[in-house]
Amino acid sequence: MTVAVATTYVFRRSHDWILQFLEVLTEEQLHWVEGLGVPSIAFHAWHTARWADLLQSCLPGMTAAPEKQPEAQPQIWERDSLAPAWGLPSKLLGSDSTGMGMDDEIAAGLSLPSKDELLRYVREAFAGAVEAGAGAEDD
Repeated sequence: MTVAVATTYVFRRSHDWILQFLEVLTEEQLHWVEGLGVPSIAFHAWHTARWADLLQSCLPGMTAAPEKQPEAQPQIWERDSLAPAWGLPSKLLGSDSTGMGMDDEIAAGLSLPSKDELLRYVREAFAGAVEAGAGAEDD
């Protein structure tokens, strides 16, 4: 098994497990915040999806040979203008609007969309990352 194949398998399995977990949660469980500075499960789902989305947009350009590069895809986040659509302040969403480096209190206070809308994005970002990983080569 090549490194690229193994990586794609790990992406797919990890993403499947995360989605299985998220799908059984109620809307209330997904968005529940224990206290100040403790982000919800919805935040962690969004954060994980943002990194998958960023990866799927960058990975095609990382091939060793330019002639083998698959077509790069835009970030779903940007393509669908999800920050404004969801009413989120882009300037407060951390590095690359991924949640990385966000203040815990801001992260805990984010008003993320409904479960259906959030999981639509999570599924699409995860699928894009797996697809981009499938095109990767070991070198």
